[in-house]
Amino acid sequence: MISLKNNLFNRILQRTIDDDDRVNRTLPSLQVDDPPDLSHESRALSHALALLSDRLEQGRLLHFGPLQSDTLAFMSDYCVFLTSPGLPDDLDASSLKPLFNKLRELGSYDLVLLWDLVNYMDKAAVEELIRLLHDLILPGGIVLMAIHSRSPYPDRPALYQIQSNERLTVIPEGEVSRTMPFNTSDFLKRCSPAFESRSFQLRSGVQEIVLSRQ
Repeated sequence: MISLKNNLFNRILQRTIDDDDRVNRTLPSLQVDDPPDLSHESRALSHALALLSDRLEQGRLLHFGPLQSDTLAFMSDYCVFLTSPGLPDDLDASSLKPLFNKLRELGSYDLVLLWDLVNYMDKAAVEELIRLLHDLILPGGIVLMAIHSRSPYPDRPALYQIQSNERLTVIPEGEVSRTMPFNTSDFLKRCSPAFESRSFQLRSGVQEIVLSRQ
């Protein structure tokens, strides 16, 4: 996990919460230089931050996937506490529960950045993820994700860098060879009735979704 303190750029890098107590596996990604220019406008990010405007500078952020240096620098103005756990090897329902049990020990969260992870889960895992997120985030808390709305798409989750509150850089990982096993967007709507949902369709074939806990 990473504690973010205002006006303190030398942030405290603590150990991840995984079983082996290894140094956070996302940290090597902070050294990525000159990513490919896949920058695009993100209406979902600006919408999510606007919904959380009353919690700025004191919020708690949960970031899934490798944490990029630009994202870390940007979010230092929006939260005082950031957790970026190492992901399980298999994104299935059985691996999510122990991970979230450990996350709950650290408290609740205002904002969760899932990016495109749900496209790499089966239906049971997505249902379990939504249930666990509802129990983990605070009332009024936000979940932001990006969903591939057409096939094929990269065979591994992408890396995401926040450039500003309206712009992201996406770094694809792996070959573009994965096919969609089910309509993730429609399925999310059916299994997240406890959230208010808003979506933004991008020309790239990615749909950004913002879930707000009621």
